Amino acid sequence: MTLALQYWLHGELAWPYHLVNILLHAGVSAAVAEFARRLFSLRAAWIAGMLFAVHPIHVEVVAGIVGRMELLSTLLTLIAVCLFLAPLERAAHHRNLISLSGGCVQQGAGIAFAADDLGAGALP
Repeated sequence: MTLALQYWLHGELAWPYHLVNILLHAGVSAAVAEFARRLFSLRAAWIAGMLFAVHPIHVEVVAGIVGRMELLSTLLTLIAVCLFLAPLERAAHHRNLISLSGGCVQQGAGIAFAADDLGAGALP
């Protein structure tokens, strides 16, 4: 869907597709850092985010235009998990917040699944 929208906006120019993939990779790197911060510490978050950003295994996903589905799936799955962890940090004893955050994970996983079938791994 995003590729069709971008084709409608930019036609066959290659650089806007690559720019969006680079921005999505930056967003995924930030989401990895936020996830690590919620689980560990700020220092671990910086290390995890930077290592994820510069690791050479991500070259194919970022450089290839069709790699956008993996980027979107990963970004939306990490956002869903971070939304799940947010209320647990604040008040673990409130069942309402935990069930609400579980709903956020289900919604985020559903959106991630729509972005790519790899998002199916996030479904509870």
